[in-house]
Amino acid sequence: MNLNKIPQWIGGVGLALSGSLLIYFESYRNSELISGLGYLAILLGWVYIHMQVVKGTPFDEETNEFLKANPEPFKKRLVRLSGITVTTGVLIGNVYLAYTMANTRRSNILQNGVTNTAVATVGRIEARRSKSSTSYYAVFIYTVNGKEIFHPRYEHEGDFSTGQQFQIRYSVDYPEMFKIIKQLPPTIN
Repeated sequence: MNLNKIPQWIGGVGLALSGSLLIYFESYRNSELISGLGYLAILLGWVYIHMQVVKGTPFDEETNEFLKANPEPFKKRLVRLSGITVTTGVLIGNVYLAYTMANTRRSNILQNGVTNTAVATVGRIEARRSKSSTSYYAVFIYTVNGKEIFHPRYEHEGDFSTGQQFQIRYSVDYPEMFKIIKQLPPTIN
């Protein structure tokens, strides 16, 4: 197999596809690392595809063809901007599609797959800080087949409090994938 015959932009398609699949199959875990790697792979894949597609075309400002075809500075910038805009639109569409399909998959598994119920307790509230904001995650703790599951779930500040108990429905195949059925009344000690 001669690898030189394979177009180089297939690497970009592979990166974007692998990032999309990572989000599709693993986003239910609510892991910043998994989500970050997925979104980064999609971004790098589409940037690489953009670079390969415009190389040597009038969109590529490094080539003489671009300068000959677009001698006016405004026209040059407009042509480049249009190429970047199209790539950005495709990138955003790719991220939205992967995210939407992952949510649909999760809902489908919890609705039509093999599920079971359990009682989950909010063990703690985690605050994940970024440069410009803070996100809060309620960590649900429940037991599946003798194994204790700790699963963070995004919340708006104040949605959950430590010690609350909920009846949940979880997937037997993916025990970290669950939905809340109802809140249980507080226990009196």
